[in-house]
Amino acid sequence: MKKILFLITGFIISLAFIPNVFALTLKEVSDITGNDTKISGESEVTKIDDKTTKITYKNAEFYYASEETNDAGFRPKENAWIGIKVAYPEGVTDDSYDIYVNGELYEDGGVKKESSYSEWFGINLKRLNEAIENNTKITYRIAFDWDKKDDKEDQVVIIEIDPMSISLYKTQDKSEEVWTPAIALEKKAELDKANKQEDQAKKETEKNQNPNTSDINLLATVGTILVSALCVLYIFKKRFN
Repeated sequence: MKKILFLITGFIISLAFIPNVFALTLKEVSDITGNDTKISGESEVTKIDDKTTKITYKNAEFYYASEETNDAGFRPKENAWIGIKVAYPEGVTDDSYDIYVNGELYEDGGVKKESSYSEWFGINLKRLNEAIENNTKITYRIAFDWDKKDDKEDQVVIIEIDPMSISLYKTQDKSEEVWTPAIALEKKAELDKANKQEDQAKKETEKNQNPNTSDINLLATVGTILVSALCVLYIFKKRFN
């Protein structure tokens, strides 16, 4: 009997030293971009892997949202806004968590208000021009550290906006264009032309600083032939005169 009690006691004590494994069960990610900034077009929500979701916008039309403070928080003027909602994972019991955007700490200790996290991310003329200049897309990478442990990317949401295919207007009636695919093509053509001119100018500078070796070799060859001819002529004259 004592032996059985000893074994039971040992088993109970050993349970106390078993690591507490906190398994996150990730939930739904959705696009909540509103008609107060979107005219037309839908996003494509794609599951990349077990913890990563990508929201892609192509062939969509947006307009500048009014500058105001509402459910989306403060929204500066001259921006359209992409909204996302991420449901809290099962097992998240703490009311605080960390959120990183493009590798930088964005929110330190969020407050759990309901059952999901919502946020909005801007599209503006500056970002569109930068995307064209860098030959890339407007990208927001939002990483959620739900349990604030070793892995800072328990869940990841990537927002990707293609500057070559979207349109942006100042108002909902589309009376004044800010950005269209035609403008994007024009900007890209201007940039490509400027880059080609810059490359050509650089090549001309390098050519002037470093003459073509083939030209140098040609001159050296001609010079050698002339010197040899003169030597032969001199010897001929000396011998027969």
